[in-house]
Parts: sequence; C-alpha cells; structure tokens
Amino acid sequence: MAVKYTIPFKDDANALWKVDIDLPSYNGEPIELVGVGRTFCAIDYGASSEDPYEPIWSSSVTIQFYNKNGEVDLRELQLLSDLEGRLKLYKGDTLKWSGYILPDGIQRLMSPNPYTVSLTATDGLQLLNTIPFNGLRHDPLVDGMSVICPLAYVREILFHYRHLGIIFPIRWTSAVESVFHNDDGFAGNTGWGSLGDAWKDLNENNRSCMYVLSGILLAFQMHIYQWDGKWLIERINNVFTGVYPWKEINTAFDGQGVPTLTTGISDVNKEYSFVNENQVMMIKPSLTDMEVTYDYSQAENNLPNGGFDKWFQGDPINWYFQPITEGVPPLVKNHPSLSDRPGLAADLTNYTENNIEAVLL
Repeated sequence: MAVKYTIPFKDDANALWKVDIDLPSYNGEPIELVGVGRTFCAIDYGASSEDPYEPIWSSSVTIQFYNKNGEVDLRELQLLSDLEGRLKLYKGDTLKWSGYILPDGIQRLMSPNPYTVSLTATDGLQLLNTIPFNGLRHDPLVDGMSVICPLAYVREILFHYRHLGIIFPIRWTSAVESVFHNDDGFAGNTGWGSLGDAWKDLNENNRSCMYVLSGILLAFQMHIYQWDGKWLIERINNVFTGVYPWKEINTAFDGQGVPTLTTGISDVNKEYSFVNENQVMMIKPSLTDMEVTYDYSQAENNLPNGGFDKWFQGDPINWYFQPITEGVPPLVKNHPSLSDRPGLAADLTNYTENNIEAVLL
C-alpha cells in the first residue's frame, strides 16, 4: 500500500497539515490535490446517543477536494472494500488520525472538470461488528500485566491486521483495582476470560470484535475514542473532574518487544482553554429553592458484567472467596442492569459463610 493522493493545507493558526490517501494497488509517486477552501477537512465525533457511558465513541473525517483534470480515479475509490483504502491526517510530520475510506456515498458527477469530490473515512470502530475475534496471541506486555488482562484483548483488537489494524499508543484512565492482586484491574494481573469463554458463544463460534471490546469497556464503565494520534480509553467516573492520572503504552507489538509504559496527569482546563473571543454575558435570576426526591439501593457485591452471557447456575468463572475455603463455592444470580444501561449485574453470594469476601482472580 502506498500514498496515491496527498492534499496539503493550513489551519486557522497557519499550521501545516496534510491528508494522505493510501490505496492498496498503487506504487507510484503521490498525486497532489487541492482542497476546497475552509470546508476542506472536518472531524466528527458522533456517538449514537448522549449517554456518557456508551463504550464506543467513533469518529470520522470528511474531506472535499477538486478533481481538476480527471486525475482522481473515482471508480477505483467507489470499488474499495471495507478496511482497504486508508485516510491519514498529519499535522506537520505527526500522524494525528487514521481510518478507512467509506466507498458508500462517493459520487461521480457527469459534469465537466473541475468539480468537487466529497470523501469520508471512519476510524473503524463501528466496523468491528463485522470482524470476528480470532483469539488472543499472548503478546508480551509490561512487567506486572498479565498477557490475558483486559488491556491485552483491547490491544489485540486495535492493533492486529486480522482485526482493526490501526496502531496508535493506548492511553487509559481507570481507578478500578483488583482486590486480590492489589493492582490495576484493567491492566494488571487479573485475567479476562477462561479457555475462550471471553469470545465464543454457546455453539463455540467466535464472537465479533465489537462484542469483546464493548463488553470489556461496559464492565469497567469506560469508553474508547481516537484522539491526537492515540487511542484513549477513559472511565467516566474518573475523568469527569477534568484532572486525572493516566497510563500509556507505546505501539510495540507482534514481535517488536515489550511495550514501554509511561504515566502522567491530564488537566483538561489547562490543555484546552476556552477561546475568549465573541463572548456574551447573560444575567438570569437565580433559583430560590429546589427539591429533589429519589430512592436508591444497591448491594455492595453487585457488579456490572458488561452484558456477557448469563450464568443460570453453578460457579461463576474466575470468582473466588478470600480466604478460599474448601467446599464453600460462591453462587451467582443475574439481575437487570443497575443503571438502565446495556449489560447485566451479577449478585455473588456465599451460602454457608457470610464473612468471606468475593474477589476476582
């Protein structure tokens, strides 16, 4: 795959950007195109609802450019398959966004040159519904991270060519800790799934990548999106203040060695300040009083399970009691979602001793 079309442009701050269009069968020099003024390139982050706990926040890039002398082969673009042609957005020489061209909607106008062409690409997250999860290959992670931890599944889905194949550093924020291991529940020693149970249905057919990814994120109350040349995975309850710690691994994968772990703190208020131009101040009377009434109850051991298959009887996979007592297995009972969001809740109980704590290994 090589760059067939390149479109340089400048933003309002006079910074140089460019869009590259990679096509699988092209081997020549890039053909430079001209974008359509200020409307040339737009990035859209459109969730299917306003629920902040929706796990998949997909994005798309739409560009408009001129086909001046017929140098753009529109039929070639229209005949692309999903996950075949790529669109990459650079600021300077730094890759900021990458996705796959959507051939649907590309029009060939029966008009003389030049004319405007509109093209849209997606980050690929919504395409994961059509891609079966082909298993975990146990690539090494940072010391202290299990090769079957939730992060390992997410990386496999995002990075591997059998799945999405878009490789960016992964940055995550989650304060969920493993009681048993006393470490990061998302990227620590806690294993996810057992002998394929995390991605196979009751007939031993592989689930889709979307099923695995969204199930893991729902269980941790996290969402994922592509931003500024990274995959960001955030737990809503831990980032809503605007100041929060994060961890990040680089793109080492598939025989390239062990990834590097970095940490830091984000302060959204400093990193993305409001523009002080064209402000309007409005004064309204304050509220004199407010009355709020609500009823709420939740058992301490009710945890969302990400909408995975129900257990109707028997022991739940990978749940034990601490200290582990012979002959005292835990029981599980399914409940509807605790917050009216997708997913179920599992009530873990011990039928002989009530002072033993349930933990996830």
